[in-house]
Amino acid sequence: MKCLFRRLLRILGQDRIRLPRRSVEPHDIRPGDRLQIGQEVWRVCRAWPPSGLLAGSFALTAEEASAPAARLFGPGGFGDAQSSSWLLIKGGEWLEVPGEMIVVFPSRLVS
Repeated sequence: MKCLFRRLLRILGQDRIRLPRRSVEPHDIRPGDRLQIGQEVWRVCRAWPPSGLLAGSFALTAEEASAPAARLFGPGGFGDAQSSSWLLIKGGEWLEVPGEMIVVFPSRLVS
């Protein structure tokens, strides 16, 4: 019993480990959601469904701002079906972002 109690205390005292998860897909993101991309947190202010060469795109605002400051394009966009990276355009910079780097925090709004 003493061994079981020590084991329980050790488990409760450990840091939480984030388990691997599947990559984010465009249908997982909705307006109002917050996205953490690396160290930055963005709010999705507008979403466009997949069409033609685009695999879904999103207008993002910084947490405190109201005007869109960045645009996020889903994987496989621009005719590149093999790519699993997202494309983030902010301030004239084009950055490829792996799907594993994007964490979605769904909004609590019910639509």
